[in-house]
Amino acid sequence: MDTLPMSLDSLAATHGGLNDFRMTSAVEIRAMLNRVCNANAALVLNALGSVSFEVRPWVIDSARSAISLTFDGDKQDPKLQRVLEASQVTAVGVIDDVKIQFEVQGLVLVDGGNSAALRCAVPRELYRFQRRESFRVRPPVRNAPAAKITHPGLPALLRILDVSAGGCALFLPDDAPSLESGTVLHGAVLELEVNVRVQTDLRVQHVTELNDNTTGKKLGCQFLNPNTSSLRTLQHYILQTQKRARHTPA
Repeated sequence: MDTLPMSLDSLAATHGGLNDFRMTSAVEIRAMLNRVCNANAALVLNALGSVSFEVRPWVIDSARSAISLTFDGDKQDPKLQRVLEASQVTAVGVIDDVKIQFEVQGLVLVDGGNSAALRCAVPRELYRFQRRESFRVRPPVRNAPAAKITHPGLPALLRILDVSAGGCALFLPDDAPSLESGTVLHGAVLELEVNVRVQTDLRVQHVTELNDNTTGKKLGCQFLNPNTSSLRTLQHYILQTQKRARHTPA
């Protein structure tokens, strides 16, 4: 599951606002959250400072306008504590290939002694995005797109696995040092194609194993404050890559 929050500022800049993605109807929001509950789908709570914690919505309490959330593991988990203490938490989930995102308000731990759960308010607005493929594209392998990185211990070039309007995934070799969530890679330059470059800082969101017993890991990164020129370049590249993919024979 793509656990990275979409950059709303980036989307607004490239789509002329967020009206195409925003849900504000209480009925529609609750219907979407009920779908998540019924499917037992996961939500990832992303705290400001790049700490994440996975939960599952259990029930929507309409009378209290609250969501009960269950989780695996210890209620003393340091990640959970940091999420509870964070000043800003964003929930991200995927249901039926639709990505949803909302700001979490009033998050508290409900401690029942032998069991514990979380509770938060039903959001007043929720963002619903198209299928992930509409935003995230995989650059053609033949172009060998890479990110130039200046960070102690990391290779100077990391292969780009995929890229979206809000972030990218990089290939991290097994012999590279492990990176903690929240690490900022300053001054990265994404060399997407000849004369197509995007310069931005990157914040590490997560490091995950690749599928099919492939060596190396996937480094999920969020763009930090890319300039307007870079956003335009990135959006144009994504659109052109999508068009080429649609016209490439299977």
